[in-house]
Amino acid sequence: MPAGIYNFTIEQGATWAKTFYFAQSGAGRVFPSDSAASVAVDATAKTFTRDDGGSWLDDGLTDGDYIVNAGFPEQENNGSHLITDLTATVITCAGSTLKDEAVSPSVSGEQLVILKAMDLTDYTGAAMVRKKYSSTTSSATMTVAFDPIRVNGAVSLSLTNTQTSAIPCGEDAEGSASQYVWDFELTKTAVVTRMLQGVVMVSPEATK
Repeated sequence: MPAGIYNFTIEQGATWAKTFYFAQSGAGRVFPSDSAASVAVDATAKTFTRDDGGSWLDDGLTDGDYIVNAGFPEQENNGSHLITDLTATVITCAGSTLKDEAVSPSVSGEQLVILKAMDLTDYTGAAMVRKKYSSTTSSATMTVAFDPIRVNGAVSLSLTNTQTSAIPCGEDAEGSASQYVWDFELTKTAVVTRMLQGVVMVSPEATK
């Protein structure tokens, strides 16, 4: 599968951290940005309910799966959630902290993603920042931390303030002197898969 693109800015001298959620293909549903369907979230009942006439069961989800969500305006509804009960139209995720909302991609302009989480059991990970992809040395090596529940698809990447301070940059975050590249790879049984890649802009530090 092609690597996802994630571009971001690092503040020089500050800690940087981000948690990513990875999904597997073939189970769940992606509602495209022009879809008139909606998914309603009930924070009290801990449910995601669809109205498009489709079926979560037919989409390959099962009770006990973790799902990875993206595209919900309320950030609590994104990320990873454990399915504790499942019907054709309703996903229940007891234990999750959710917020009430009803989302239609055709209104929000963003696709809505509810997919089965990728099982990251037995994977290792590595992520580096380099000036160029062809650079022989890295500018920073990120710490990779898998969630203890490997089946929920969550991986956290981070850099310390000492690491970000050591990345040279120009007078602002927009110039070429402040531009870097990065990627994140997963490895299992000697098979390496690039999961994410992109551009990193380093914002210079005034307070030192």
